[in-house]
Amino acid sequence: MNDSREITNNGTNTSHKWHWYYNRILLNCLVLAFLCFIGDLTLRTCCSENNVLGTLCSLLDNVLITIIAACTIGILWEVSGKNDLIQEIQHQTDKSLREAGLSNTLADQGILHTTTDFEHKIPWEKYIADADEIDVCWWAGSGWIRGNADALEKAIQARQIRIRYAIPNPYDENVLFLMGALSGVTHEELQSEYIKASQELRSLGEAVELHNLKKLPQYGMVRLGHRIIFFPYSHLKDRPKNRPTFVIDANSELGKCFLKDFDALLQTAERSQ
Repeated sequence: MNDSREITNNGTNTSHKWHWYYNRILLNCLVLAFLCFIGDLTLRTCCSENNVLGTLCSLLDNVLITIIAACTIGILWEVSGKNDLIQEIQHQTDKSLREAGLSNTLADQGILHTTTDFEHKIPWEKYIADADEIDVCWWAGSGWIRGNADALEKAIQARQIRIRYAIPNPYDENVLFLMGALSGVTHEELQSEYIKASQELRSLGEAVELHNLKKLPQYGMVRLGHRIIFFPYSHLKDRPKNRPTFVIDANSELGKCFLKDFDALLQTAERSQ
């Protein structure tokens, strides 16, 4: 609430400053046009005879009329241009302040980053290098393991980190039925993906613990140290890779909820040998 109030006040102050500047320019233009108009009336009064001075006065009269017209057009142009400029600047200022307020709100909830490109917009190598322990929970993820195998091997060799990897057991009839019904993928493909993921994990050595879940996780979660990468599952055909993905602070209340849920899943899981 405090952030919203600050945004409103800042936007109002910016608007007042621009309107004051705009009114000052408009006043200057009006004063100049008024002086030209007074000068024109004075010349018309003094120069009534048809002589050289009258010709000169007539010429000056036309010049002043031209100046008055130019000032009038300038005022109209100034009004239009400055008003558009003020509105545009005000719009951009308010937009930036709103975005800053939204970012603060997300950060307060523990959300550090959002993207729809799970594969490329998450700095996996850096996050893995920073992690002191890794927890993973999704349906299989053999492609993710292959894509980050080098980073995972370096982390295991350099810091002896522990990896807890939890995936549904497709050899459990109830689990397999639910996976097939939700995803539209054949039972053979689901079991084949499980085998691929298991083999990729075993190649990383004893640092990896594979846990077979008897329940289906409704989201994907990769905990890399103090960061949690989370995404809801899409049940659309072919399971599109572009999906809403969130990076969450594991020490936030939201992050603690995910870790608590993960630990609860492991309590009913069977560890693969």
